[in-house]
Amino acid sequence: MAGDLRIEQLAEQSAQTVKRGALENVFHEAAHDERVYLPQLLMTESAIARARGEVQVADASIRRAIGEAREQEAPWLELLARVDLYEHPGATAEDRDALAALVGRLPEAGETTAVKKARALLEGTKPRPMVA
Repeated sequence: MAGDLRIEQLAEQSAQTVKRGALENVFHEAAHDERVYLPQLLMTESAIARARGEVQVADASIRRAIGEAREQEAPWLELLARVDLYEHPGATAEDRDALAALVGRLPEAGETTAVKKARALLEGTKPRPMVA
């Protein structure tokens, strides 16, 4: 029985290693050939890290997504990343100000779900998660 459990653990570790390797390959391709997808990939990486409890990795990934979206001049992707960042503990006053400024620059998107969510976060009508 103990041997079976060890085999299952090794199999799970191998699967995780393969998944990480596949994700690293996707990032490599995106960084060199298809940067247009990089902000979304970084947001996905952030979500995966957050689900694993890797808060620092998640925050770093979402901040990289913001930087990449800004570099690509993609305000919609920047908005999605900033909303994600501001929803979690660790967001700063500067992050709030940047989100507010971005929402102000997107009046044509005012009725979209992302902008409504951003406004709710900024107005404090949607509770932010508490730090445990």
